Amino acid sequence: MLKLFYSPGACSLVPHIALEEAGAEFTPLRIPIAEGGNLTAEFLAINPHARLPALDTDRGIITENIAVLNFIADRFGAPGSVPRGDPHDAARCNELLGWFSSSVHIAFAEVWRGGRFTTTRACGRRSRRAAARCSPSSSTKSRRCASMNGWRPAASLRQTVMR
Repeated sequence: MLKLFYSPGACSLVPHIALEEAGAEFTPLRIPIAEGGNLTAEFLAINPHARLPALDTDRGIITENIAVLNFIADRFGAPGSVPRGDPHDAARCNELLGWFSSSVHIAFAEVWRGGRFTTTRACGRRSRRAAARCSPSSSTKSRRCASMNGWRPAASLRQTVMR
């Protein structure tokens, strides 16, 4: 059975939703980043990069959202996952996932985990205030991009994936 290592409220929400929508049997394993769960020796043995998500499969661990989502699409082929059957659609979806990973995710990491980038506490507070001012445009773009790809979360998922 698959095991998904995730942290509530983190980018690992994406494969959590994809697995739920695919009807996959999996065990969600909570690794709270805010409590340093990703820095324990046990988790570093799973992913030495200390990042989530990580998906334990019968053939080994897969990390990074783009790789995990493509695995889920290939294994389950569920609607709402990375499209299969049309290379252009798959490429466009991976293009969007790459943009989220390399731009949006990095920007929010600097805001919510500013300690990685500075030792001054005041800088972290200023970053969060600045993000609050500019995040609506990021959210609007994210929603627009997601709706272009036809993704809509199932109603039941909105209640279950944040556990």
